[in-house]
Amino acid sequence: MPTSPTDATSTAGARPDVITHFEEIPWGASASDIRARHGDALAEETVVHGVELAYHRSVNGQQVEAEFTVHRDHGLIVGSFVVPFKGPEECGTLFTTWRDAIDKRYPNLTAREEQEVEEDGVSFDEAFARGEASWCVEWDDPSNLARIELLVWPSAEVFWVSYYGPHADAWEEERFQAELTNGDEASAS
Repeated sequence: MPTSPTDATSTAGARPDVITHFEEIPWGASASDIRARHGDALAEETVVHGVELAYHRSVNGQQVEAEFTVHRDHGLIVGSFVVPFKGPEECGTLFTTWRDAIDKRYPNLTAREEQEVEEDGVSFDEAFARGEASWCVEWDDPSNLARIELLVWPSAEVFWVSYYGPHADAWEEERFQAELTNGDEASAS
């Protein structure tokens, strides 16, 4: 991972066991705070009780999309990198690079890893090489209920590196309930 001070895995002044920010933006920051740091968003989408801002970023020498989900009451609650790849081999290499960098940045947090295949009797490596497996690694921060999730779905062309702040789970429940009630996210904002 890069040593850039804007990288979500930066160690500058941070404790190795607490997830406090995404892209050096602390949990609770406003959309205005994010715009002040990163400029105008490439895309801005209304989500349940807030807005999602998207930016192109260079991380680890690769162009990724950085998404900031900002709740109207709680500020920044979720930050995600959307990492493109070309084929399962590159995905596996990049996924492992990100996993190792997060492990290095947060050495006191224990990762939980889950691998699933779509077809019984097929090894994970074989299924992954065919784009028929999912892979998830998650780190929980018990001190503030934050977490990081690294996730790739079968047949995907991107994987997600998502940082969830302390209010993210409650917001995800709000979003789920709004979708059940209204049929889409935007109508509940």
